[in-house]
Amino acid sequence: MLHDIVKKGAVDRSVTVRIIDSTDGTPETGVVWNTAGIDLWYRREGAAVVSITEATLAALTTAHTDGGFLTISHGYYRLDLPDAAFATGANHVDFGGTVTGMVVIGGRVRLVDYDPEDTVRMGLTALPNAAAEAAGGLYTRGTGAGQIAQDANGNIRSNLDTIKTQAVTCAAGVTVLASVGTAATSTAQTGDSFPLVSTEVAEIYAAVITNAAGVDIAADIIAVKTDTAAILVDTGTTLDGRIPAALVGGKMDASVGAVAVGVDLSATMKTSVNAEVVDAISVDAQVELATIPATTAPLNKMIQYIFQYLRNRRSFNKTTGVETLYKEDALTSLGTSTSTDDGTTFDKGEVG
Repeated sequence: MLHDIVKKGAVDRSVTVRIIDSTDGTPETGVVWNTAGIDLWYRREGAAVVSITEATLAALTTAHTDGGFLTISHGYYRLDLPDAAFATGANHVDFGGTVTGMVVIGGRVRLVDYDPEDTVRMGLTALPNAAAEAAGGLYTRGTGAGQIAQDANGNIRSNLDTIKTQAVTCAAGVTVLASVGTAATSTAQTGDSFPLVSTEVAEIYAAVITNAAGVDIAADIIAVKTDTAAILVDTGTTLDGRIPAALVGGKMDASVGAVAVGVDLSATMKTSVNAEVVDAISVDAQVELATIPATTAPLNKMIQYIFQYLRNRRSFNKTTGVETLYKEDALTSLGTSTSTDDGTTFDKGEVG
């Protein structure tokens, strides 16, 4: 039978067992921790039975002692289960036992992840640890303190009359416009207070914060609109007017020099390209090949291979017909080829 509901990991927990006579079922009242044949145990879900080492208790008010055992009254006894019985990892723990000539009626403790003894939120940390409507607690529906006024359609009421009485204090260097839509001078409010919302709802937008330069943002926006309109006018001096003037035959002019229609490169561009090609051929250092290039390799690798084949050390083994081409160090093989000669045809193999 279910005896109790306890949070997993709880400590110093006691249970109650009942002991009756095995012959007539009457309550046994004289059982103590070392009565002959006493053997109490507990078993966690999915685990083996664990024998409890019984111990005496001075009184029912004595602090918890693992295995502590003492009569309560009329066949009921206090049993202090070890903390290991309530550890996390199981969903219930059973307890029971035997006494010579008697029947021990045990029970089951349900182990849960919440705390059924927590009167506020049952140990569930996702909920506020305060009573509803109290500081830090949940709001409820209504018109009192800690409540949200809500109509039948689920809309939440807002009180502009309360909002407009609240004041904010301007920081140093902050100004506000005198009124909405007014291009008049701004009024300095540094350190002063002013209503967050005035009587007229339209004046909610009255507070315009200035930029870092001290200029009203509203004035900046007007200037940007003016500049944008000017750009859209082709006067030859604004942006869209200058773009066509910089093109000759659909090509850019500027610092690269004039380009005639139908000519791909200007003289300046040709000179730059020629200088880069000369630099790549005559100045840039080449890298020694690590392997024989494939037939689809870039041209520079093919040329490098021809150079290394003509310049580097080569050796020919007349017995095996193997020719070895070495790298720059004259010791490491870059590749080999095998040749054959049947007296009529001499065949030189591919270097690989």
